[in-house]
Amino acid sequence: MTPAISSPIPITVAALSPLALPDLPEGIGHRLAAYLFDERRFWTALPAPSVALDEPSFSLREHFDGLRRYWRGPTWINSAWLLWRGIVRLGYEEEAAMLARAITETVSREGLREFYDPHDGRGPAQFDPVDGGPLANVKPLDRVTSPASHSGSARSDGARGNDDGASAFASLGPSVTEHR
Repeated sequence: MTPAISSPIPITVAALSPLALPDLPEGIGHRLAAYLFDERRFWTALPAPSVALDEPSFSLREHFDGLRRYWRGPTWINSAWLLWRGIVRLGYEEEAAMLARAITETVSREGLREFYDPHDGRGPAQFDPVDGGPLANVKPLDRVTSPASHSGSARSDGARGNDDGASAFASLGPSVTEHR
């Protein structure tokens, strides 16, 4: 038997993760994007915090009652990349460019870390930048191109952009169109 839920379940970035699905119906995608772009919840200087800003459980403290709580507020690059893929696919060019720029500028300034403060992009002081792991070979980007130029990126009007260069997160995985 499943115990009754005694308190509200916090709104987390996981609720927005369907944006990464290449076959997500556009109506659902646009509703999720509206939540992402809400500055009271997820649209911070470095989007998107792992827990909505207006949630009581949001915290940037590293420890609480002796437990590490790094999934209760900081921004994680892997989550941001999934969201970026979705908003590119849905045609949110300005927002996708802002997200890509925020991530690339933060990594250039702070080094590649597990997570960052969503308000100012600071990496956790007690940790050295990530040494190894799947992102160890990612090179800083020389420029951030418009997500509309991402090869085959679909816009809400159904038009497709032309690829005029590498997009901000292209080095982190396959293009959106490779999954169609």
